[in-house]
Amino acid sequence: MGMMDWFTGGKDKKEIERLTKELELIQLTKEELEYLDVKRELEAIREQFTQEQQQIEEDTKKQRTQLEKELKKERDAFDRHVKFERKAVDKEIKKKQNTILAETKKSQDEVAANTARLVELKQLIGEYDDKYLMQQHGLYEPSYEFDTSSAYKNMLDRIRSEQKDMIRSKVATSHPEQYMVDNDKKKGKEFVLDTIKLSLRAFNNECDVIIAGVKPTNIEKSADKINKAFDQINSLTDMQKISIRKEYLRAKLRELHLKHEFEMKKQAEKEEQQEIKGRMREEARVLKEIENARKKVEKEELHFRSAVTSVRAKLEEADDSEKQALLAKLAELEAKLAEVESIKDDIENREKNTRAGYVYVISNIGSFGEHVYKIGMTRRLEPLDRIRELGSASVPFTFDIHAMVFSEDAPTLENKLHHRFATERVNQVNLRKEFFKVEIEQIAKVIKEEFDETLEITLAAQAEDYHRTLQLREAAVSSV
Repeated sequence: MGMMDWFTGGKDKKEIERLTKELELIQLTKEELEYLDVKRELEAIREQFTQEQQQIEEDTKKQRTQLEKELKKERDAFDRHVKFERKAVDKEIKKKQNTILAETKKSQDEVAANTARLVELKQLIGEYDDKYLMQQHGLYEPSYEFDTSSAYKNMLDRIRSEQKDMIRSKVATSHPEQYMVDNDKKKGKEFVLDTIKLSLRAFNNECDVIIAGVKPTNIEKSADKINKAFDQINSLTDMQKISIRKEYLRAKLRELHLKHEFEMKKQAEKEEQQEIKGRMREEARVLKEIENARKKVEKEELHFRSAVTSVRAKLEEADDSEKQALLAKLAELEAKLAEVESIKDDIENREKNTRAGYVYVISNIGSFGEHVYKIGMTRRLEPLDRIRELGSASVPFTFDIHAMVFSEDAPTLENKLHHRFATERVNQVNLRKEFFKVEIEQIAKVIKEEFDETLEITLAAQAEDYHRTLQLREAAVSSV
């Protein structure tokens, strides 16, 4: 019998196993009970923690609500303060803006006024510069603009008559009504009259000399001389309280300008008459040239008509062997007759159309320098004759031809070219001088625009005599 059997008093083995299991269950329950106690304790702690957490959340929520109320109150107070400050700042800014706008407007008005004044001063300076430049180059701006020299002469006589009337009526001078010499009024009056005569005579003599010698280059200096004579003579009679009046001085200055313009107008009329005579001579040459050409072509026409008639008469009587040669001769004569008739028609057209002619562009580097061109026109049947005349003894070298344009209305084409290059005129006073300082490419462009795009224009000047002369001078210098 085993140990276990002895210990149990012989109980059944199965019973022992059952009891063992129950013991194990009793032990497990005890542990579970301990676990449940711990679990309940933990749940109590958790519940307490949850309650405390809820309390904290409620307290926090209340504090947050209170803080938000206080923050809103502070923010509202701040916003009111900011709004107040902003109004004050905006008011100050607006005040400063208004001040700045007022100052800006004032400155703009001053700038506008100064700009207008500057423009006015520039115009005045420009006018004075122009006048000075004109005087320096012998030019003159007219004070009067009469059409004829006779009108200037009439006005000149009128001003001189006015001066005489001023002297007669004793308003040319300022002088005392009563003057005493040795306590004698009569002697005083004679003294005053004699002094007036001497003053006016001296002044008039000075003015006559100055006015007689006036030129475009000394017009302003002449006026200064008259003013100086006026001051000097008046200073000599200052103690007697006798002086030439400024009205009389102005009359003399008017006479000076009128005399100058009168002489200029006479010279212009003289040049115009010379030009008219030149045009008449040119027209006479053209008419004579046309007449000679017509006589020549009519003579040739008559010759060819007679020859054609003669050949046609021979054809009627000729046999077959001669007809071929006669027909060839007839065709040749008829062709020449048609050519002559065409030339005759051209001549008759040129005779009827007084505006038909050639517009030419020529240069003379040796005489006038580079980029200076004469733009003119001629009605000659042979325009080169006119160019040869221009290059005669009056200039040291012959002209080079850049363009020779035939036009049915040559004066209009010439005027268009003159108008387009008006500011480039070499002589801005005498517009009858047809020389222009301009690039030849510009002239070519205008001619092609106004006349014919396909027209060939010679851009480079040969100037053979001029360049040969330069070579000879260089050779002479080199040999020294």
